[in-house]
Amino acid sequence: MVNNQFRFTLLFVPNVLYLTERPYTVASVGFTVNPVKRMGRPRLFDEDEVLSKAMELFWSRGYHATSMSDLVAATGLLKGSLYQAFGDKHALFIAALDRYLTCGVVDTQKFLQSFDSPKAAIRELVVRMSQEAAGVSGKRGCLAVGAALEMIPHDVETAERIRRFYESNQQAILGALKRAQSMGEISEGKDLPGLARALVAGILGMRVLGKTGPTARQTKQTAESLLRLLD
Repeated sequence: MVNNQFRFTLLFVPNVLYLTERPYTVASVGFTVNPVKRMGRPRLFDEDEVLSKAMELFWSRGYHATSMSDLVAATGLLKGSLYQAFGDKHALFIAALDRYLTCGVVDTQKFLQSFDSPKAAIRELVVRMSQEAAGVSGKRGCLAVGAALEMIPHDVETAERIRRFYESNQQAILGALKRAQSMGEISEGKDLPGLARALVAGILGMRVLGKTGPTARQTKQTAESLLRLLD
């Protein structure tokens, strides 16, 4: 059975899971991170909390529509403190994006491994994504998708992170497909790498179309069509 604690940050779901125990780092799931500037004095604020607030703001407004004044108001730090701790606005955006992407990859990997049946795990993943693509959550969308649409191809740092993020999630799904095939849940003739790409593309499409306000019935129909690829 699935553990209901999983809330995806993937391409996928706009509910962030802040892991209470973090053996994972950005580097451990394939991302390259520019280290945050460290000054001699001890910090008088919680860096994780500041990044969380910055991430929420960039997620809601996008990069270009978020000003440093907005970030000051959201985080409660003075502009000088933000610059000293994280660098400029772009560096803070990258740090917030890294946080989002890392949690997303880890959440997806853990979710897909939490079922006795890998095929059932993939089905449940797609169904949940279709549910999140409808209504209010669908209109908010996904920070990864939003960053890709807004920043690529002009921002190399963002582009590289988004590429690795999607590749990591595709590999997680491919791993589940291979396990399902080895258990006889998926036929031997299936092109598993192609199927993994198709599933990620379908989920991404639902997240983008979620911005247009589809109904739950429409996203459910989309998910059902996508899941027929598994048969």
